Amino acid sequence: MSPIKFKRFFTTIIYAGILIGVIWLYRYNQPFQRSIDNFTSAAQITINNWINPKTTQTDATSASETTSENGSESGQWTSNSATLYLDLNNQTLDQATREAIQAWNDTGVFTFKITTNRKKADVVITTMDNNSNGAAGLTKMNINSVTHYFVNGKMYLNQAYLLSPEYNYSYQQIVNTAEHELGHVIGLSHTDEISVMQPAGSLYSIQQLDIDNVKNLYNEK
Repeated sequence: MSPIKFKRFFTTIIYAGILIGVIWLYRYNQPFQRSIDNFTSAAQITINNWINPKTTQTDATSASETTSENGSESGQWTSNSATLYLDLNNQTLDQATREAIQAWNDTGVFTFKITTNRKKADVVITTMDNNSNGAAGLTKMNINSVTHYFVNGKMYLNQAYLLSPEYNYSYQQIVNTAEHELGHVIGLSHTDEISVMQPAGSLYSIQQLDIDNVKNLYNEK
């Protein structure tokens, strides 16, 4: 084989290896898959705007991220699933969170997966100890400002309230709080109806209304 042919053959092998690696990452690494999906959606929007320009002049939209706190801005995942990493230093909060995750999974409208690899997680769930913010839980989601899909996020359970005898939270109320915050992770906002998404957060567990809202959010039948 001539040096030129060998070089071409070797280059082809390298490209094939890179392609196989990318395909493997897309199938088995969810954060990488999210990034590719967000990039593809942003590219489609850019191409559509170029092909069909608006008649009014607007500022160019950048693919920067915005942060939604407790559903203050609408967003969702590219599909009805997300991977979680639990970084909870309290057994009660850890167990309550796992029950809340199972409760959402049991609805069949959204699937949470728990990973032991923090880097592979879409959302990290951890604790906070703040008795001045008036919140038993807090969820911050980073949103792609072009596609409006979630990029990643962090969910906090506030042990200053949930574990304090002063506020007297029952175990079920802690589970309800975790279910509420996971609702924000899914993409649900607050509502005044009978729902796990009431602003108080701990009054109700997941209701049929919440299940229907997730179905509508992800266009499920």
